[in-house]
Order: sequence, then C-alpha cells, then structure tokens
Amino acid sequence: MRVVPHLAGLMILPTLLAACGGSGAENNNNDARATPVAKPVVTLASPPALAVGDEMQVVGKGFVDPQHGRTLLVLRGRYYDPQGQAYPGAPIDLKVEPRYVNSTQLAWRMLPNVVFHPAGNKLGRFVGEVRVINQSADGTEAISAPISVGVEIKPSIVVRALRPQSSDCRLVVSATTEDQPLSIAVQAVGLTPGAPAAPLTFSWTFLREHLSVGDTFGVFDTASDNTGTFTIDDVVRQGAGSALQDASNCAGAIPPTSTSPRIEDYVANFLQEQCRASATGEKRFVFKALNDLAGTEAGIKSLRTRKIVAGDGLTQNAVSDSRDGHVVTQIGVRATDAQGRSAQLVIPLDIFQTVVMRRDTGADRIVEFEAPEMVGSCIPGGIQQRQISYRETTGASRQRGKDVNLSPQFGGQIGFVRGLNFSVGFGVSENSSVSTNTDFGRDVSSDIFPGYYAQFYRQAVKIHRVAHLTWHDKCGSAADMGEAILVDWDFTAEVATGPSGSDGSGCPPRSHLPPVGACKNGCQARSALTATAP
Repeated sequence: MRVVPHLAGLMILPTLLAACGGSGAENNNNDARATPVAKPVVTLASPPALAVGDEMQVVGKGFVDPQHGRTLLVLRGRYYDPQGQAYPGAPIDLKVEPRYVNSTQLAWRMLPNVVFHPAGNKLGRFVGEVRVINQSADGTEAISAPISVGVEIKPSIVVRALRPQSSDCRLVVSATTEDQPLSIAVQAVGLTPGAPAAPLTFSWTFLREHLSVGDTFGVFDTASDNTGTFTIDDVVRQGAGSALQDASNCAGAIPPTSTSPRIEDYVANFLQEQCRASATGEKRFVFKALNDLAGTEAGIKSLRTRKIVAGDGLTQNAVSDSRDGHVVTQIGVRATDAQGRSAQLVIPLDIFQTVVMRRDTGADRIVEFEAPEMVGSCIPGGIQQRQISYRETTGASRQRGKDVNLSPQFGGQIGFVRGLNFSVGFGVSENSSVSTNTDFGRDVSSDIFPGYYAQFYRQAVKIHRVAHLTWHDKCGSAADMGEAILVDWDFTAEVATGPSGSDGSGCPPRSHLPPVGACKNGCQARSALTATAP
C-alpha cells in the first residue's frame, strides 16, 4: 500500500491523471529510430589451440552491446587434417553469435563438437580469417576488416547426444524442461579407444540439485539427498564413446530412422544398445557420492532433470530457483585413456519450467478509480491556523485476484495458466487482501485556516500488475504465451480543504482525487504508486 499526500486539496498525482485521461497516457515511440552501429575493428583472436568447450577470445574495439544490437563472428577458411591435407568438402564459412564481454572483447565457446568438420569428431587445424559483424536492431550491419587466424583443435570430448529420451528433438539441445528423462552420449577424440586390457574411462559429474539419478540396485538414490555433486564412472573396453540415459523406456530411446544421416543412425543405435545393457545389468557403472572413493557398481535406472520449485530452500526431488523458473546446470565429463592422456568438457544445459513467469513493472497499469470515500466528519477551521493529519477509525480492504491474457495459439491452456502459483511471480498471493491500517495516511497532512473546512478522503485504486509468460517445450524452443495479471489494489489518502461560503456552507470541501471510472485503455502506473509493487 502506498500513501500519496495532498496539501490544501492539491493532488500529487499529475502523472496518473495524465496517464488516465489525457495524451500523457501514451508513450509514443513512433519517432524512435534504431541507433546506427559503427564499424568494428578486430586486432586479435586467441588462443592458437582449442578443445571442444574452450573459448576463443576476440579483441578489438567498437563491438555493439546487446542493448543496441548484437555481434556476429564470421570464420572463413579451410580445415586441414593432422598431416596437413585439406579435408574434402566446401571451404569453411561459419557464422556464430559470441558472448559479449565489453566493447573491446568477445568470447565464443566451441560447442557441441568440432564445428569445422561435418562429422564433428576430426582433429586438425583451421586456417583462415575472422571478422566481426555489428548488427543493429533494424538489421543493418557494419563489418570489420578480416584478420588471419590459425587454430589447432586439441584432443576433445564431443557431444553426440543430449536431449529428452523418446523425443523428436534434434540430437543435441541446449535447453529442456523440468522432470525430463535424458539421453546423453559423448565421444573422445584424439585419445586411444578403449580395449579389454586398456580401457578408456569416462568420469561424469552432475549436480544433485539439478539432476536426479537412480541405479538398478536402489542403493544410490539422489531423490532423498539432493545437494552437492555425484560422479558416475564408465569404464569403456571397446570404442571411444560413453552414454548415460534414463533406462525406463529403452525401446523408445532415440530410434534410428531410414532418413536420418549416418552419424545420427550411429548415435541412435549406440544409445539403444547402451540403454538395454544398463537396464539388464549387463552394463555397469560406478556411482560415487561425495567422499565415496570405492563407489557402487550398478546399472542406471533413471536419469532426469529435477522439478523446479521457485523460492528459498530445497524440497525433495526439486531445485531451488531465484523466482524465474529457470536454472543452468553443468554436466562435467573427463575421459582418460590407458596412456594417461585426457580430455575434459563442461556441458551447459538450461532447464526451464514449462511456463516461466517474469515480472514487468513497466507494464503495470491502473485500470479503475473507485469513488473517493469520505472518512470521518467535516472539520471546521478555528480562530487560528493549525495543521491536521489524516486519520481514520474504520479501515477498508479489497481482495486481490488474478487474470490472464493469452496469445491466440495458447487459448486452450487457460486452465493450466490459471493454476500457476502467482505468489512466485508477483511476491504476493492472489488470494490475499489489501487493507488500510493504523499507519495509513499518517504522513498526509494539511494546514487549515480560519474560515476553512477540512475533510479526509480515501480512494481505492485497481491496478493490473503484469508478468510476461513464456512457454518452453522439452526441445528448448520458447514462445511468447501472453500475460499473467495480478488484480491488485492500492489506497490513496487526501486531506481536502476549502473556504466556507457566505451562508456558512462549504462543508465538506470537495475531493480532488481522480473521479470514479475505469481507464479505457489502462493507465500506465509510472509514479510513486508502483514504487512498492510486488
């Protein structure tokens, strides 16, 4: 609740009045123009050697920031094998979006594989040039001059599959939703493949807060202990690949299709074989919790993203989140061959609630003013000027509520959205009420002069607090779903004063609060009224 003072009947709400009744309500951006972007300059791209998962740092000047556009990195050239022969195929012409660090530095992480080769798993050396493109919000571009670059690809772990099991998602996704069974497969490149007498060992590390795993013997159960890390070792005695996945539905684990590219068929078959072997106990992994050096040998029974519960503290089989329905987990994997050579990779994975609610205080709007209500009796002025302060003996309250404004394609989800926990997105429950209390109006006062009258007023104001809704599917796609609306209330206090008439009339003086009525198009609440918005 916010109390807005009024002195001598003059309101301190000009912004709200203009927003509701006049042209001031409109925030006219028709004359806005996209800011032109300057031509960037690139001076350095390093380091000269990368493994999958490493970052290339690009240094220069004039890189456009995300508020005014975006930057793109262009790599053109050829990719050569370790013997110096160019790999067959067309020259490399790769355009990626780097991470903006500042106006003089960009960073690009090479994921999920060796992007310079179609198969994604060949070592070699890229020789060519690097450019940076500054792209403005309206799509206009400014391109830097090229600089020459040579990048050697070091022994690496490449991601072959990371996606929800039994899904039609692409093989490697960067995001998914909560409570999804996962299939994950990687391949070591540049290390000696595993053999019966010389295994290749993969050590996987997961965060319990984000992923839940269960073994076939029921010994290692992260559902009841969901903090810290856990490790799964996979000792591979044939080949250079490792796969972990939920074994509850091996028959549906990424089935190969006749139309899939060869590499996808290979990955699909590999995942199915590993899944069945794990489910039957033929394939064993070593499960290790923190400080558990020996571990437990078992197959993988389940591997899923946890449910997200926003708010403070952890609940069973759920992860705490900072009120936005989204976490970023990291999956670590290290491969070590029999000669002691190793490669490692950290795989980021965004995990979303199906519907994410994000507050937008700038979209809040006043939608209705109730009629000003007199509080107490009219107060006559005395023989001397004196100051009076607002007070009331009987309070007022209004019940909050909720509403939704969905995009047409999500009209069928209105029941689901109405079931969302609004207290997470707005910080208050839609089932709570707003009331005046003993502190209401305490800072509202006015001088009353001889021959004047004073009257206390209060007014209930209906406000729509807005949160944007984003729909996420298990494959990582997102769509604008519409708005969640908290129907909220605020109260304004006023001490109105006015002179008495020649006949002694003038009591009570009229209120200068906004007149009763709804705002036809909503009033943008960009004043003190929203300063305490949840």
